[in-house]
Amino acid sequence: MKVNEILEKVEIKKLNKEDADALEEFFASLSPSTIRLFSFNPLPPDYAFHFTQRDDITCFTAKIAGRIVGYVWWEPNSSPMPTLGICVQDEYQGNGIGKALLGRLIEEARQLNKSGLRLTVMKENKIAISLYLGAGFKPVAEYVDSKGPSLIMKLELD
Repeated sequence: MKVNEILEKVEIKKLNKEDADALEEFFASLSPSTIRLFSFNPLPPDYAFHFTQRDDITCFTAKIAGRIVGYVWWEPNSSPMPTLGICVQDEYQGNGIGKALLGRLIEEARQLNKSGLRLTVMKENKIAISLYLGAGFKPVAEYVDSKGPSLIMKLELD
């Protein structure tokens, strides 16, 4: 399937409390390498349920035929420059879904007068870094931990 055909099928909507099962299925579908790049810690079994119940985040999902194939969020809502996270299901990576999700979150940040967004990304995650640079994020620091070298990136919206 071509990129445009896939993007035409994608619905981007705010996460709701009823999305817990769909989000759990999404997490279960991710490869070990995607999980390692996406999460700095292993996800507990009840993570999806608790994530959907949180009031301190803003989250959008990308769905195809009712299935979550990607999501993006920031936390906490109270921060003028919240920290974001994004993940796209392995089989849909490289089809513009991450770009569409990130664009929607940036749009929301502008509407809510956020001063910017920040994130941490492993330096080996070249595809994600390219996505962030293309959206205007700039590297502001780097560090090394047990998972390897990572970048801290920021997008200023002021």
